[in-house]
Amino acid sequence: MSLRPLRSALASWSPKGGGRTDPLAAAAVAWPAIVGKAIAENTRLLSVAGDTLVVMTRSGAWSQQLSLLVDQVLQGLHRFPELQSVARLRFRVGTIAPRRHRRASEVRAVHRPAEALQPLPDDATARDALERLRWGIVQRQRARSHCQACGAARDEPGLCGPCTTADEGRRTALLQRLMYDAPWLRYAGMASLVDGLEQEAYERCRRALLGRWWEILSRSRWTKRVTTLERRVASSYVLLQSGLEPDRVTPTVVRNLLGDELAALLDRFSQHDIP
Repeated sequence: MSLRPLRSALASWSPKGGGRTDPLAAAAVAWPAIVGKAIAENTRLLSVAGDTLVVMTRSGAWSQQLSLLVDQVLQGLHRFPELQSVARLRFRVGTIAPRRHRRASEVRAVHRPAEALQPLPDDATARDALERLRWGIVQRQRARSHCQACGAARDEPGLCGPCTTADEGRRTALLQRLMYDAPWLRYAGMASLVDGLEQEAYERCRRALLGRWWEILSRSRWTKRVTTLERRVASSYVLLQSGLEPDRVTPTVVRNLLGDELAALLDRFSQHDIP
């Protein structure tokens, strides 16, 4: 009697329905084949709570991308009897330690494009289904673009949603600082200092700041008191609203923009030490 090599015996094995394997352990074994190498390296399975599989991801961008594949992932999980009760995925962001890289022979796809369009044969195993699902996910990932900042897959070139939001936040913060410290630069001058600044974004930020500053100045007009903050806000307000350089601003310009009462209040407090 001849013995089959151990490698051959393991390669032909597929999960059976009679075992009582822990659901989380079963999911962990199947996970790389279901989602592919890129996603598996940036995720970890935390727990199976009721009908929910909790997945840790490296960032919000990875959670967003994986959420687009929930239906396919659940189909892959349901091939295992231990995981047929899983109906939802929940994502948490956390720190993920790197894994040992698997050999290429362990993760290669076994289905050609024409085969992927055909239904599985009746005698197909769970492993066959997982390999086909993995192949489809890999092909979709390869066909997509990637975020220029974090590398997450996306449908179009450029930045993903989270990176776009962070980039816009940094640009807005810099623009607001310039409008406060050097409002006379106007759009042309600020565009040379803020990468990617567009006229519409400049005007939107300008209107928002002018409105916020006017609320501060209006409170001073009612309280009849001015501090260093209100004096600096008033100076930036006049310069940003008029578009004039500091040496071209006259008392008449200040009164026209702030009104006689507020201009007189600012002038009176400028003659004393401001707390």
